[in-house]
Amino acid sequence: MLCEFRVFAFKMVSVSMLNTDKKHMIQAIELAKLGEGLTRPNPPVGAVLVLEGHAIAEGWHRKAGEDHAERDCLKKLPPMP
Repeated sequence: MLCEFRVFAFKMVSVSMLNTDKKHMIQAIELAKLGEGLTRPNPPVGAVLVLEGHAIAEGWHRKAGEDHAERDCLKKLPPMP
């Protein structure tokens, strides 16, 4: 089974994909806002893992010294069949 995982900042997308990608990018930005003022010296970051157009995990950097958003997101990844 092939899976498509998307990294928004580094992938060119067609116009038809833009609305879905925009939705997930806004979701990641909203998650990042939860860490504002708590993550210094690191920036606040949110992460959304998308599989076939659906968010399957999300995370955010809660506090300096704790897991960054990407690791937090991967820890919440559901078991894959």
